[in-house]
Amino acid sequence: MNGRRLYYEYGPSGYGRPMLLKDSTGEPYHVSFAEAGLDILDQIRSAAREGFATLGALHTSISTQLDFTYDHHARMEKGIGRLVDADMNEDSARMKAAEMKTQLATMALQIANADHRNILQLFRN
Repeated sequence: MNGRRLYYEYGPSGYGRPMLLKDSTGEPYHVSFAEAGLDILDQIRSAAREGFATLGALHTSISTQLDFTYDHHARMEKGIGRLVDADMNEDSARMKAAEMKTQLATMALQIANADHRNILQLFRN
């Protein structure tokens, strides 16, 4: 067949039984009807095989992209969780430092008040 495509030429209305089997050059294709049908089926099978190969390649590409997206999403969630934990640890450290400052200030005031009372007691005696 030399790579030529076969097609049926229909009557004037375009419907019904094919009037003539022609190849892509427009010349009549002289073979038995069964042989022509097999050639057409081979062309259909080749086109379907190419289509399925393209579909398979697209499926593989989409699967790879989905895997990447799921992995990226999981890593982002893990990173965000670490950031939240780090913020909470930082806030906790700040609160402990503020609490310690408050305790130290209270102790300093207690010491100052105690010394003041001791000095006043010395003057009274």
